[in-house]
Amino acid sequence: MNLRSIPLFALALLTHGSVVAQADAGLDQYICGNSTTLQANIPGVGESGFWGAGSSGAVFVDATDPLTQVSNLPYGMTEIIWGHIAPTGASSDVVSIWAYDAAMAFADAGPDQLILAPPNFAYLSGSTPIAPAVCSWTVVSGTCTITDPTDPNTIVTDLGIGWNVLNWNCDNGPCGSSTDQVTIQMMLSTGVEDASNGQQNFFAYNTGSGELNVLNGTTVNAFDVFESRGRCISSTKAGTRSISMTDRPEGIYVARAIVDDRSVVYRFVVTH
Repeated sequence: MNLRSIPLFALALLTHGSVVAQADAGLDQYICGNSTTLQANIPGVGESGFWGAGSSGAVFVDATDPLTQVSNLPYGMTEIIWGHIAPTGASSDVVSIWAYDAAMAFADAGPDQLILAPPNFAYLSGSTPIAPAVCSWTVVSGTCTITDPTDPNTIVTDLGIGWNVLNWNCDNGPCGSSTDQVTIQMMLSTGVEDASNGQQNFFAYNTGSGELNVLNGTTVNAFDVFESRGRCISSTKAGTRSISMTDRPEGIYVARAIVDDRSVVYRFVVTH
């Protein structure tokens, strides 16, 4: 019993009488939003009760009503105290309310990545959950080791050659759950020359205009550009053969295109 939550006149009753009516604050609740209806036991004749929320900031419509509505609950877990006062004595009980934020965005696993190994690791970029919601990474296909499955920005190591697909799964309690996927393509490369010269004729980067173009091939099914850490910074729809790099900082980039069902990769340097 939390004595600080009971008025002074009720504390006096604790030392008198032999039978004490026991407070019951009701079952713990898991809610979507920040308001709910409380469900404490109803005082009998000559008895009374009151709610206390400590420093949580929760607001009661009627703090003496066992079935009152409470609002302004902070997101996360809040303990609400029900004090029950009877002629024979007083008691208190606690109900825990877990409030989930309905405005939390759907799961976002971040942009797809292209990794030219070595090294064979990547940094993930999942959306950040709002407590008490929780999110976790799982491997859908391919192979890799997830350093911390609950960290949105964890490192994945031991990536397998080819396509590695991961899910970012977010459980927002009664507000619902969502999932998003990220694909990490791992390709072996022994240097810049190996990644570019053999496929040079497929691409052209114009340092003057800042335009990167796919030159050859009949059909371009996909065309993406990745920064030096492997994060996708530009992705176009099928059929697009040009990407502007004029607003990108100087550095080394990797272009990947699916041309006539063949994957081609090109490293290039942006300067201004």
